[in-house]
Amino acid sequence: MKNADYWRGRFAILENSAHKQADEYLQTLEDIYRETEHTVQRDIESWYQRFATNNNVTLAEARKMLTTGQLEEFKWTAEQYVKAAQQANLSPEWIKKLENASTRFHVSRLEAIQLQIQQQIELLYGNQVDGVDDLLKKLVSNGYTHGAFEIQKGIGLGWDFTALNQKKLETLLSKPWTTDGRTFRDRCWVNKADLVDTVNKELLQGMLRGDPPAKTITAIQKKFGTARYKARRLVHTETTYFNAVSKIQMYKDLGVDQIEIVETLDSRTCAVCQPLDGTVIPLAQYEPGVTVPPFHPNCRGTTCPHYDDMDGERAARTADGKVYYVPANMKYTDWKKAFVDGVKDGLTVATVGAIMKAKRELEPLKAEMFPEYLTDKKERKNTQALIDYVNACENADPDVVALYSKMGAMENIRANGIPMKVSHGKGYAVNYRYYTRNDQLAEVELIIPKLAGDDLTGQVVTTLHEEMHLMDMFNRSDPAKYSGWFSSSHAKLSSFFQKANTDIADDIDSLFEAFDKECKRITAEINAELRTATSALTDQYYARSISYSDYKKAFNKLKREASEQIDYQCRNAMGGGISSLEDIYDALSGGSARDAGLVRYGHGSKYYRDIGKRAEETLANYGALSVVRPDLIEMLRKDKPELVEALEEVIQDMLKKAGG
Repeated sequence: MKNADYWRGRFAILENSAHKQADEYLQTLEDIYRETEHTVQRDIESWYQRFATNNNVTLAEARKMLTTGQLEEFKWTAEQYVKAAQQANLSPEWIKKLENASTRFHVSRLEAIQLQIQQQIELLYGNQVDGVDDLLKKLVSNGYTHGAFEIQKGIGLGWDFTALNQKKLETLLSKPWTTDGRTFRDRCWVNKADLVDTVNKELLQGMLRGDPPAKTITAIQKKFGTARYKARRLVHTETTYFNAVSKIQMYKDLGVDQIEIVETLDSRTCAVCQPLDGTVIPLAQYEPGVTVPPFHPNCRGTTCPHYDDMDGERAARTADGKVYYVPANMKYTDWKKAFVDGVKDGLTVATVGAIMKAKRELEPLKAEMFPEYLTDKKERKNTQALIDYVNACENADPDVVALYSKMGAMENIRANGIPMKVSHGKGYAVNYRYYTRNDQLAEVELIIPKLAGDDLTGQVVTTLHEEMHLMDMFNRSDPAKYSGWFSSSHAKLSSFFQKANTDIADDIDSLFEAFDKECKRITAEINAELRTATSALTDQYYARSISYSDYKKAFNKLKREASEQIDYQCRNAMGGGISSLEDIYDALSGGSARDAGLVRYGHGSKYYRDIGKRAEETLANYGALSVVRPDLIEMLRKDKPELVEALEEVIQDMLKKAGG
């Protein structure tokens, strides 16, 4: 089970993603507002210009004609215009007067321009209602399924899940949630009415005061600015609310009993919300807008599941139908295809042991959990670098990490008076000497990398590999003797290596081929640089710029550095850890896979003649990859499910022995 920080982080990302979608929609809405503003501006300017042209006066003179005393004269009805026309002799003077009266009718009453402006605003808010409606439907639907994906991925187990249908979405969106009983659609239309009213007032008051068009337009633009702010506030508040609504059904469907409030999405957390961050409440008290965000307009808080030690197991066990493994690197589209659409090609049914594993929370490693010889003054920095790396691996197997956390408690070498040291030379291993007369341990040496460089992946994999060997040794059958390591004496694991198995799944074989190609590229590139450097060095020697001893020393240094760089880059290639997966397949083949060139890395048949060594190396590789590259373990599980099940059993048995 992932720790609390994992859940907070993943669900904060989901909430931020929802608000990012809202911002993208708001950018589109902003463009519509701007276009509406410009249209209104053009209509007003055209309206002013029409009046002035019709009277052969300037705009300034036209504004002066609009006095308060003229308003009653201009408020003619259609019948009055007809009557006036009937009384006239249709002289040019009267026709001009009638046209003037007609123009003044429009200016004084403002109906025409007001109708034009209102038409633009009606279109604006009609688009806004449709746009917000589409946005919220998408957010609710996505929030429901993406939240389920994160939970199932987090516990590593998945089961069938039904997406929200259109009728359910409509029901959720049509339900008022604020104290005034208004839905977001209602609020949009209220905001529209407010904007129409304020624009009309500004236009009329500008006419009465004789304001120039620019001043009236500026005042109206400010009203549009206020409307835009209200729109942004509405969209973000509704986004938070409906995201919360989508989660409650999802939490119920996945057996989540408690939720935690997350109010640290960004640096803008307000004084109202900040004290609520981290509050845990039962799902029965979950009420968006009351007990969970939004707590105020523009609130961007969210919630995440809060698990105790048993919740993950209970959720998996209460699922209807089969439970499957969810790989740590599974993409949302693949998850949806499997657990929403029902296409489970290639997925493996979870074992009871795996369902039990779902209850364990991933606890961070600490220096005090390690043996003293890994945390003394000489080794403290190296071990802390390892701890920091492992604690950052959010998809690490919690059981395997828990086992590493028991290393100090399991230590029984120095504790039994046997000399023990740590070094950083070549040939990484757990070396030991013993007395042949009684097989008792004489001394032990752990040789691990000195963690350094921009990418520590390969070095961490090697370190975890050797430290798993050490824990395997801690659990030997007789603490005084060197033999009988736990893995080699584990019946279920050892049975896999009784006969050679060279079968490699197509996807893994393709991975190994790509890895080999990448390593060859790295080797060729570094060797080309080495040839250039050694050629320049040789020229220096022939020119007698350096002595032979200096030449030889520099030459050997260049070769050593090139070899180290090849090893460093290859161990980190394609995400690192692939060499460890290759070694597992080499162990399964009894070493013939490396001998035949099917894998680049491995121990070969001479080493793997000993079945116990096959079990020991496979456990060490499994331990390292379960922490650093769990995606590779999922590939192995798909190809060799019984092997991974046996390895999980070994880890559980070692944990039990360690009291975990």
